[in-house]
Amino acid sequence: MRHWTDQEKQQIAKLLRQGKHAREIGHLFGRSKSAVISLIHREPELKAIGLPRQWRRAA
Repeated sequence: MRHWTDQEKQQIAKLLRQGKHAREIGHLFGRSKSAVISLIHREPELKAIGLPRQWRRAA
């Protein structure tokens, strides 16, 4: 298991502020969407920013 560095966490905060989704962030860092979501839930600074909401199309 690879640990997240402080530099990676700072970059993720920037990407979250830009409205990037967990899948996009995971792809940039070579990690899974789930790994990114778990990190966001564990880190208070990232949790405060949060993930962008996804809108579903009407059926």
